[in-house]
This record gives sequence, C-alpha cells and structure tokens, in this order.
Amino acid sequence: MKTGAADGGGAMETGGDVVMVGAGWIARQGYLPAFARLGWRATCFDTGDDPAGRAALGQAIDLARRSGAAPLCIVATPNASHLALAGAFLATGCRVLVEKPACLPWEVETAAAAALPLERLFVSTPFRFRPDVVRLIEAVAEGTVGEIRSVEATWRRRSGIPRPGSWYTARRLSGGGVLADLGPHLLDTAMTLLGWPEMTVLAARLTAAADAQTDGGASTWMAAGAADDLPLDVEIAADASWRDARGRDLRLHASWHDDVAADATVIEVAGTRGRLRLDTLFGFAPGPSLGRLSGTVDASIPLRRQPSADFARMLRLVQQGRAATGAQGLAVMRLIAGAYDRGGVVSPGTAATDVPR
Repeated sequence: MKTGAADGGGAMETGGDVVMVGAGWIARQGYLPAFARLGWRATCFDTGDDPAGRAALGQAIDLARRSGAAPLCIVATPNASHLALAGAFLATGCRVLVEKPACLPWEVETAAAAALPLERLFVSTPFRFRPDVVRLIEAVAEGTVGEIRSVEATWRRRSGIPRPGSWYTARRLSGGGVLADLGPHLLDTAMTLLGWPEMTVLAARLTAAADAQTDGGASTWMAAGAADDLPLDVEIAADASWRDARGRDLRLHASWHDDVAADATVIEVAGTRGRLRLDTLFGFAPGPSLGRLSGTVDASIPLRRQPSADFARMLRLVQQGRAATGAQGLAVMRLIAGAYDRGGVVSPGTAATDVPR
C-alpha cells in the first residue's frame, strides 16, 4: 500500500478503504503509519482555502459519495474546519472519524441543532483504548473503589506548546489553547469513568500565554511552519471543575508549559472504598513506556507508545462501531465551552475559513 502526504492539493492514491482530508502533523505521524500497519488502502487529500485545496476537497467528497468507494472518511484538518467537513462527509452516507475537537467551543449548539447522524460520527480519542487506561476503566467498573465520588485528570507538559504562532495557538482557528488541545483526551477518559452524565461547570481558571513565561516552551517534536506568525492568544494552562446531579466531581488540570521535571498524565478516581491512580503519559512526546496503577489495584502495564499503534487500535474500533461517538465528542466540547465561558473567554463567534497550514 502506498501512503503519504499528497503533493500540493491533489490526491495521493485513488480508491481504497479510507478517504482522508488533511496532510498535517497528525495525518503524517498518526494516520498514515496506522494505515500501513493495518494494511488499509487510503486516498489522502491535502485541502486548504486556495484553488488547489478547494478542488481537492471537491474530489474527496465526490469519491466519498460513490457507493462503496469509501466506507470511512477521516477529517484530519485544522480545528476550524472539523464540524463543516464532518457534516459534508456525513451527508455522503459514509461513516466519519473527525480529529478532536469535534467542533469549536462556540459551535456546540450549532452542531446540536444540525441534527447530524451521530451514529455514523466518531471522534479521535486514541488514549481511551490504550491498555493502561482500559485496565483503569475495568478496575473501576469492577467496583474496586466503590461508588465514584470524584475523578481528577491531569496532563502536564514541560515544553509542549504546539508551534507557537501557528493556527494551533490562534483562538480563531483552533478554538482555544491547552484546554481545547489536551482537554478532550482527559475529559473523554474521565467521562467514560463517570458514565457520561450531564455536568455543570463549577469553576475555571485559564492562564493566558500573555500572562506567562513561554520562552523555551515550544514542543520539540513538532517542527515550525514556514509562516508561524499568528498571534499567540490562547491559554497555556487550564484548571476547571464540574459536578453532576449525584454530586460527583470532575477536576481537570492541563498545561503546555509547566514547571515539571518531565511530561506526565495522571488520572485519579476517588470512591467510597478507596482511591485508584494511573500514572502514565498521553501523547507522543518522549516519556515512559509503562502505565502504573496504584491504590486499590497495583499493576504495571507495558505500553507501545507509538502513534501508529495507538491510531491503528482506534481505527479498528471505529470499524467495529466501538470508538468514541459523535455524541460523546459533542458532550466533551460542551464541558469545554462551559469552562471557557466561566473563565471569561470571549468567543470569536464564527469559525475561520482561511486556515493556514
């Protein structure tokens, strides 16, 4: 199988099991290696807001519309285009996997009102299905902590601001900073543990890049783009909390640039019979290849921390209809939208159409 980023705005290969739009970092490092690992044939289009990109998008939608030509369509483009492109591909009758976030925070109600066929929409959350997280979810489901009282999810990066000055750090294009970037992964795991209840935001504190020391904070694994000169107007740290109708709390801390020795992810569940803690690392920055459970269960779970392994596992579950659903992705974005509102963030109001690479 030939896989790789398309040249310019054209298609990489015609026909196959998957149609994918997007040729950025996540497409190159996550999806393309996963297709190779699975032996899937893929047709990948480099789309953008220019004549070549618009023509490529039209070709992708046309290919998806052909009966049986594309059982799965993947939207791996910048955040501002996720909802519109997911809707366009859903309209062809295909199953769709969209990169997180499922939509921008200010698009949540628009997405809900659109009555999208959410049974055919899936959202990219590869870490929920890693062996260490699965073991945590199983242990909680087995009653090891009793009735859940709270879940706390933390992800701290030492130097992990993705391409400062790019669309990743411009609110109009990304929807937000670290809360919109790392938050969906943490909240997907926490909400899975809680059983996906309705939640009310209690508090949110957002640390803007302008208010923090960001020198040396850029990620080392993502190369700078040719024109990364957009305003860095998003938060680089976020603390937020929510509560459900049963009085159970969900607390989140995420930071792109923190005073820590090394990147770390911690999920801690407190219940009526004790606590359970998972020390691990989400994402693909260098770090430990072992997840450690402690508390009511003690276990060490070896990990293969490779994008191709995590994405291939998730793609198999999408194929089986067992991955994170569109409804869950929108529920996560409703939590994030509430936190931004409570934190005093003013929405740009509309998504941008001119999304640079």
